[in-house]
Amino acid sequence: RIPPDSTEITMNDLKAFGNPNDALQSFYERAIALALAGATITEGQLRSWFKNQLVTPAGTRGLVFRDRDTVGGIPNNVVDVLESQHLIRPEIRSGSRWYELAHDRFLEPISSSNKKWREEKFSSLASQSVDIQRNIRDGMYADALSSCNALFSISKDVEYPYGIALAFAYRGDICWKQGQSEQATDAYIEAVKNAKVSGDRDLALSVLLTLSAVWFNLEKFEDAATTASDAIALAPRNPGGHRQRAAACWYSERYEEALRDYSLSIDLSPL
Repeated sequence: RIPPDSTEITMNDLKAFGNPNDALQSFYERAIALALAGATITEGQLRSWFKNQLVTPAGTRGLVFRDRDTVGGIPNNVVDVLESQHLIRPEIRSGSRWYELAHDRFLEPISSSNKKWREEKFSSLASQSVDIQRNIRDGMYADALSSCNALFSISKDVEYPYGIALAFAYRGDICWKQGQSEQATDAYIEAVKNAKVSGDRDLALSVLLTLSAVWFNLEKFEDAATTASDAIALAPRNPGGHRQRAAACWYSERYEEALRDYSLSIDLSPL
């Protein structure tokens, strides 16, 4: 590895690594680690900044303007560290300060590093999900909640709405099993919001049906019916939404609506 106190890459560094891209990738990773020390942003946010602002869609270097507090959303103090590490460089235009990567040679190593980082994070997401399911099954709710928090943090860092939705859904399951009904419904509602943002209809539908059942068990039949209606709007031909709305309507003494939904649920159910 490049020595931690190094602020530039020498020919000896390149020779030691063999592949110059490896040296540049290591340099990039060390620079962002230094910049994040004590920062209020996540590693994912900083890596996304490099990917989306300092590298253009065409794969060339981009310019980012420095305003009073931030450079493209990244705090100036973080950018100052990156500049001191010579990963980025300033350019003065009409009295304004702009930033770009210090050299074109950083383009490929940054892309490779970001890709590897995301792959490692997604591998961790899968592991956390397995741990949560096992701990819920075994009644180890504190451990399940700890893994759930890790799943949420990682998903937020990599900007993965599906993972965030899944974390909230698991949190709802954990709270419900512990008799924490209010926390459970709040978590399920957040899960639905993020599932819709992710575009995953199946997850959104699953959580809506679960939430409707929770409202029903709490004898909040109007909420159960409304949530079931949201599920039906999402998947009109899924019998589950009609079946749950029918039950909620029945206990709300809306018998005609209940019978209509019961009939639809039967017609839509596979033989």
